[in-house]
Amino acid sequence: MQMFNSLNDELRSIKNDIKNIKCSQRKDKAPTTENGTNKNWWSDLTCFKCGKKGHIAKKCYSRKNNKDDKKDKNQQKGSSRSRRLLMRAERRKQQKCQLGIGSENLEAGIYVRVLVNGESATFLVYTGASLSLVSSKLYDNLPHIKRPELQEVKSKVLTAASTELPLKGKCSLDIQVDNITTAWKFTVAELSIDGVFGMDFLKHHDGMIDVKRECLTLQGIEIPLVFQGPVGCFRIVANETVTIPPRSELVFQGRTVNLSEDDISKYDLGLIEPSAKFIGSQRGLVARAVVQVNTTVPVRMVNVSDDPQRIYSGTEIAELNEVSRVISDDQKVMSSTQQMTPELQALLSETSRNLNKEQQTEVTNLLREYSSLFASKNNDLGRTSVITHKINTGDADPIKQPLRRIPANMTEEVSTQIDEMLQKGVIEPSTSPWASNIVLVKKKDGATRICIDYRRLNAVTVKDAYPLPRIDEFLDQLAGNAWFSTLDLFTGYWQVEVEENDRPKTAFTTRKGLFQFCQMPFGLCSAPATFQRLMETVLAGKQWEKCLVYLDDVIVYGKTFSQMLENLRNVFNCLLKAGLKLKPKKCTLFSKEVQYLGHVVSEQGISTDPDKISAVKNWPVPVNVKEVRSFLGLCGYYRRYIQDFAAKAKCLHKLTEKGRAFIWSEECQIAFEKLKEKLIEAPILAHPDFTKPFILDTDASLDPIGGVLSQEVDGYERVIAYGSRVLTKSERRYCVTRRELLAIVFFVTHFRHYLYGRKFKIRTDHGSLKWLLRFKNPEGQLARWLEVLSTYDMDIEHRPGQQHRNADALSRIPCRQCGYDPAWEKSANVNMTTVTSTVSNDVKEDNTSQSLQKLQTEDSDIQEILKWMKEGSKLSKLDFQWKE
Repeated sequence: MQMFNSLNDELRSIKNDIKNIKCSQRKDKAPTTENGTNKNWWSDLTCFKCGKKGHIAKKCYSRKNNKDDKKDKNQQKGSSRSRRLLMRAERRKQQKCQLGIGSENLEAGIYVRVLVNGESATFLVYTGASLSLVSSKLYDNLPHIKRPELQEVKSKVLTAASTELPLKGKCSLDIQVDNITTAWKFTVAELSIDGVFGMDFLKHHDGMIDVKRECLTLQGIEIPLVFQGPVGCFRIVANETVTIPPRSELVFQGRTVNLSEDDISKYDLGLIEPSAKFIGSQRGLVARAVVQVNTTVPVRMVNVSDDPQRIYSGTEIAELNEVSRVISDDQKVMSSTQQMTPELQALLSETSRNLNKEQQTEVTNLLREYSSLFASKNNDLGRTSVITHKINTGDADPIKQPLRRIPANMTEEVSTQIDEMLQKGVIEPSTSPWASNIVLVKKKDGATRICIDYRRLNAVTVKDAYPLPRIDEFLDQLAGNAWFSTLDLFTGYWQVEVEENDRPKTAFTTRKGLFQFCQMPFGLCSAPATFQRLMETVLAGKQWEKCLVYLDDVIVYGKTFSQMLENLRNVFNCLLKAGLKLKPKKCTLFSKEVQYLGHVVSEQGISTDPDKISAVKNWPVPVNVKEVRSFLGLCGYYRRYIQDFAAKAKCLHKLTEKGRAFIWSEECQIAFEKLKEKLIEAPILAHPDFTKPFILDTDASLDPIGGVLSQEVDGYERVIAYGSRVLTKSERRYCVTRRELLAIVFFVTHFRHYLYGRKFKIRTDHGSLKWLLRFKNPEGQLARWLEVLSTYDMDIEHRPGQQHRNADALSRIPCRQCGYDPAWEKSANVNMTTVTSTVSNDVKEDNTSQSLQKLQTEDSDIQEILKWMKEGSKLSKLDFQWKE
């Protein structure tokens, strides 16, 4: 109560003081002269309009000046109006879209989940954008049938930093946000996010953002929002006025605006970045730095100009952004993969096993740079227009096949696959006069694939003769390389368009109607040639130097890691420009050993593919000719790995002869098991080195002939390839010497791509070849063979049978066909003697005509012929058979 009374007394005192206050006007003393007299205030003032003294422009009564003033004002008004009209027209030309969107990282902000033409996406809700945008990546990933055509955009879109945003066009898209479905025209631009809802979309749909409740209201419907990215951002202003000398740097204190104690406790570290407003002023450069979050933080600024720069207190110079954590060097590779697709991350994880940290970083950067090259979804098909597939049927009439019934339990599967191909844009409804039937094929994993029976269409199609490369030539090209990468295209054929006029020819009939292919289907006779031509066109200049291409299988190679990285980047760039897509699951990068075209390729050499050879272990015993041919087909693919393949497979080949009864004998079973064993234990063949000489070992027996091509590598003899073949019926009648020469001629020709134009050595265990190659006047077959051999630069070396184990030794008997006698070999010093293939004309014969006549009279077979000739009896065919 006492306090209340005291307050009342003070209040009364204040009221009395207010009443006693008097207001009076200040009276300025007139200026006086030095002697104290008053001076005229206006006498020293000069008018800015008329130039006279004694008054100011406001009190100027000159009519002329007033008229000129009005004229100047009217001119100023006209000029300012013109400027406003020009600026308004310029703004119409350049629609400024205030976007703070980078090219790589996901922006912090408010997002909403939407469906764009049925495809899920996440859009940024941004009131700072005047236009609504959609990313070119989202547009390209839309299925072909759902992707509208782009219209030309004449206006420009500028970001908040006044940089122009790359545009592809504009189109109308169907948008579904929660329960709201609408169509809206979007501008397609290069964005790192799926899209942006700008003010045009929000105004039209009565948009309202409630940050507290985390919802977006459109047309009265509340839609949940998603907050992404860092949201802690504070302005930094200069805490004091500082002057930075020319071409100098200065560290001074900056003050963090609106930073509370709760924020300091919440955020530990912050990243200082220059503000867009200060960057536009061009007054200096602010260095990025990680600092401890506080009310004052150190700011480092550089003055790069020739004049001093003064930064006044309170000037906004930078921003302080939240830092959730500092990534160490060990975590850099892991963090850089966060925005990769799971398939691409799996490829990177598999690739990084045998790489060091520096190599892992380079591979990660490569995959991030070309992440769009790899298919991210099942419907993410590439599209190329480099080459289109043409179907030349000439003047053939359209072929229409009646609809076939398919099993009832497969109708749903067929319908599902038809819908998937429609969604991917691979096929389209058709009104074609052509019609082929579908064929259901079981895949390895048990799934069913729809194929088209194009046999009748192929019968009237002019075949494309574009060649496929030889696999053995490919494998030889990989010699000397230590790093390999294999690439596989994602459904390669479906990435090639069919010529629009030829699409009706691909039509196929189903119970759902008639459809035709927009992309190249499987089963067309010229499809492999078209695809090989496409790949060699896309990778022109890279084939045989940096990579090899066999249809959709690409192998990139290099001697070192850096060369491998450069070659792979070049190949990636070519494929990306062509619009092709790779399947990451089937790619292998930066490996020392890869599987390619059924072989295992490494720095050491070439071996058989264990995945294919493993099937040989449990291969059942053939029960008919078809199964024998199937087994021999697999073995024949790897015959270069099996020494004396023809001899081992002889009895099996006999079973496939026309008209022969199928009888599986014990000999066939032994040969079957022997071939399986040799395939499983197949050696690693060395890569050929064309800077070193080759060695060719040949041998002939009663049925097959064999050859081994090898080289000496690091002091050891390494096999390059094995070769063999079975003799024909007429060749089996050759004498030993002629069969041995046949083996040399055949395998020199067989390995011509290795031997021609290079000096090489032939090793044989048959010394008579020295005599044959020096024959004075060769005739007939011998002359032709010696003519073939004369084109090669070779040395022939005799190697005794005990040393000639890689080509089986043969016992030699006197030859009745060519006159060879083993005694000649003994009499000649042929121990490791080398002779050249050049036929010498000045060598004397070892046998005179008298010695030959004596030998003929002593020969029992010749005596029989002489006896028949003397008697004049008629001889039958049986009489001509030699008695072996």
